[in-house]
Amino acid sequence: MWELRGTSCLPIEIFEKPRKGLCCSRSFGKSVTTLEELKESVSMHATRGSEKLRRQRLAASHLTVFISTSRFRQNPSEIYSASASWRLMLPTSYPPALVSPSLRLLERVYKPGFVYHKAGVFLTDIVPASEKHQSFIERADDEN
Repeated sequence: MWELRGTSCLPIEIFEKPRKGLCCSRSFGKSVTTLEELKESVSMHATRGSEKLRRQRLAASHLTVFISTSRFRQNPSEIYSASASWRLMLPTSYPPALVSPSLRLLERVYKPGFVYHKAGVFLTDIVPASEKHQSFIERADDEN
């Protein structure tokens, strides 16, 4: 009511709050049972996450991969959900630097014999790309 009368009730934020995390995931439209299908999905999610990071000039240093079956299955032994995380040596938005560890994490949590419903990638510990620290050991991962 006060806003409609011209009185501001909420303060205007001058600075945008920095993003804390980014998630790329989707539910599958069909039954997914093989590791190859999950690898394809996780690779796509990691790549999309890296694109979003680059678009916003950000970099992530922590990666989590998750997979799950439908939680509405009738038989409780058919329900499975797991995730695995990895801290990257340097913050990055470079697709190969995110896809490769994502696939290794997926192999760690995958169990054959389940019908998977969803897979995804979380990217956290996000910093502005301009604040990335370089290493003498690791090669810089630029977009070229």
